[in-house]
Amino acid sequence: MTSPSLRTFYAALISWSLLFVYLLAFYQSANTPLRAAGLAEVLLTAALALALSGAIAALVWLLGVLLGSILNPDRLNTWLLRFAAGPVIFVLALIVAENWFYSLFGVGLKSGQNLWLKIGFIFLAGFITTHGLGAVTAGSQWLAKKGRLLAAGLLAGSLVSGAYALSAGLATHTAPFTVTRTAPLPHILLISADGLSADFMSLYGHSAPSTPFLESVADELMIYDAAYVNNANTTGSITSVLTGISPATTKVIYPPDFLSDQFASKSLPHLLGDLGYYRSQWSVPHYASAPSQGMADAFDRVNGADQENTLRAFPALPMSNLSAWFLTNALDDASGVVLDALAIREMDNPYAQVAEQSESQQSAPPAKLSDKERLAGLKEDLDTAISDGKPLFAQVHLMDTHGLKFFPTVRKFSAGMVQNKTWMTPFYLDSVAEFDRRLADLFTHLANVDALDNMLVIIFSDHPQKWKTHLRVPLLIRFPAADTTGHFSNNVQLLDLAPTIIDWLGGTPPEWMQGMSLLEAGAISEDRMIITTGFDAEVRSAGDGRGWQRAETEGRPFRERNEFRIIHCSETAKTAFPELAIRFKPLPQNPSSEGCNRYSPKLRAETARETLQQALASPVVP
Repeated sequence: MTSPSLRTFYAALISWSLLFVYLLAFYQSANTPLRAAGLAEVLLTAALALALSGAIAALVWLLGVLLGSILNPDRLNTWLLRFAAGPVIFVLALIVAENWFYSLFGVGLKSGQNLWLKIGFIFLAGFITTHGLGAVTAGSQWLAKKGRLLAAGLLAGSLVSGAYALSAGLATHTAPFTVTRTAPLPHILLISADGLSADFMSLYGHSAPSTPFLESVADELMIYDAAYVNNANTTGSITSVLTGISPATTKVIYPPDFLSDQFASKSLPHLLGDLGYYRSQWSVPHYASAPSQGMADAFDRVNGADQENTLRAFPALPMSNLSAWFLTNALDDASGVVLDALAIREMDNPYAQVAEQSESQQSAPPAKLSDKERLAGLKEDLDTAISDGKPLFAQVHLMDTHGLKFFPTVRKFSAGMVQNKTWMTPFYLDSVAEFDRRLADLFTHLANVDALDNMLVIIFSDHPQKWKTHLRVPLLIRFPAADTTGHFSNNVQLLDLAPTIIDWLGGTPPEWMQGMSLLEAGAISEDRMIITTGFDAEVRSAGDGRGWQRAETEGRPFRERNEFRIIHCSETAKTAFPELAIRFKPLPQNPSSEGCNRYSPKLRAETARETLQQALASPVVP
């Protein structure tokens, strides 16, 4: 190596290392999966960052060597140094400035579209880059004087780090999957409403006509009268629906919970991708999107963003699921701040999806990614799938009924009222009616494009109102051509959806799915026990429009920082470790037979404990 090429090598190594070190530190301090990860997982991710820094620096050096034979080496390496370090320092400066300004003052690129704010950030980042590049140049010159041996040692270290980072990557794979249904395979659509209790729907008996459309098509639906969720919050609930695995087993309850390597590739959309489905998700960034919870190769498009990214170029690299998440987010954050500052594409603020203001002062609906936009995107994805000759699997999560306040466009039940407190029932009923109208519009569109009668449509809610898991949620299935209809009164759970879909396609649900197919109604016992998870720590609002965070994310074992509920027949018991007291109380509304309980009180409590312990210790099946 010549001295100029050594300077370029060190400049690239220093700048990229600074970027990755800052992102590692930032993700560790923020509410991200890296913060909740164990030491071994963090070390693997840090090793990957070090290896990438060394690999990029080596490529820059190689470029200098190749071009140095035909160009002036000194001038070439001066430009290469600026090229290798300058843009990286500029991106780092933008990220640091954006994070600090947003954290301290609530103002940043993600907080609005003010052009002067963008210009200010660009000038600030440019100022930092000018001085930072000078410091990096001085540092690279000093290191270059140490000779080639140090550079060789650093390259060897990055190579060892890379080998370590890839030594414990994703080692689990889904088993081959076949179905008996012949082509063309039907479309599959999962529609979830946020915080919708069945008891507020006229379809389920509420006195106010809140769901007239669903009532008009009730004879086309399979209606489950006693459906319950498996998690109290959106994150764990949607994840469990898509994986078919209990949150008690995956340990995914609420951000920053994240699927470990053993669960990352075990999901319904992953299996359907092997069948050739085009997979689309329109949900809530951070809180309920497959990438945020670590679901590997689950969707082709998430919230309008194609999932073709740099990681797809290295499908054989066995990096850990957390390392893959870190690399993806580092690239997304780096490109996001630059594109936002240049007014090309606005950065997403996931917290704005769920709360613009504090609970007590919230007076305006979330500004980004509205339900109208979600459904418009879903329609586009359906058109894409049809034009490509592929079946569509889509999951869309609608937020009309999300509390604590509601913002319906049509005010029927709340006409003339002022929403001066949270959870006002008339406003909630208007939001339920809004959800019903969106369903009517969507069904009309599906019929117009001749997709409805070749589509399995499942409608449900991620959790009941106020996250009370002992309340029923709607669960409605419209089979293609409405060929199976009626009511089912036994207790069912959202974990049953994934195995039901696979069974309906003519496949055999994998052993790792913990629910039961709803097609086998006779096999579902009247007195099955359903486990629901939640956390017993406080969920607090930042009060500044940045949403909710769990007060405690570490410090106690998983089973001791969460609470659990058992639903059995028409009764329920709420419990927590280490006491595990099991005291059953009647459910407020449940159509199950009062005579379905075949246990004595003592035996029922013991069976409930065993069922919970089994879910928590459930083995991972290949």
